[in-house]
Amino acid sequence: MDKRPVETDVPAKKKTFLFIEIAIILVLTAAFAVLFIFTGFGFLRLGGLILTLGFLILFAVVADKKTSIVLGTIVTAAAICCLAFMSLIPCGITSHSPWRYKYQKAYINIYRNATECFPDSLPEELNDYHFSHTPSMLQGAGDTTLLFTASPDVIKAYEEKYAPKAISSEPLSDGEKYYLIPNGDFWDDTEATVYLLSNTGNFNHPHNSRMIISKDHTKIGFYRIV
Repeated sequence: MDKRPVETDVPAKKKTFLFIEIAIILVLTAAFAVLFIFTGFGFLRLGGLILTLGFLILFAVVADKKTSIVLGTIVTAAAICCLAFMSLIPCGITSHSPWRYKYQKAYINIYRNATECFPDSLPEELNDYHFSHTPSMLQGAGDTTLLFTASPDVIKAYEEKYAPKAISSEPLSDGEKYYLIPNGDFWDDTEATVYLLSNTGNFNHPHNSRMIISKDHTKIGFYRIV
């Protein structure tokens, strides 16, 4: 009678688990990378992703055969939750790439309407483009800013669209007394008019949207406090 020990399939199970684990993480990595490319939401999250991925692969390789599947499942589940959390929580954005605008706008509006009264699209020809978003944190207000320069015809078209809907308007020099005007250096060399497009009227937690247009109709800005 052959008394040789019967071979188990633990190594095969471990290889299968390792393959599934790496496949899941690589799929998440690809999705995360696409989100990063289109929204540019920060290198901190990308660094966290790389560390998580490296840790998981290292764990799967060196873990004990008898416990790798159980512990690996727990660690993988924790990693997936971590990656989902890093992908979904509000994150600050600063961008000088106009092609990202519609994706960034959609991304930050998942949490709240942080771009109310902002244009749906941008002109094909523009310069000095700047888009930034700071999410609100606890009791602290967040803000969103869109700035660019374009031809007078383009800027006048925006003014004709939004100015009639404005609650009020005033010179930028007066508006500075009441509003935090973003990127002051952008407006230093020109007179401008501030159009108040929306306002909740809440003094303690102000939520309002503004459009700022230079006197020569070459510069425009949209700004919202959220």
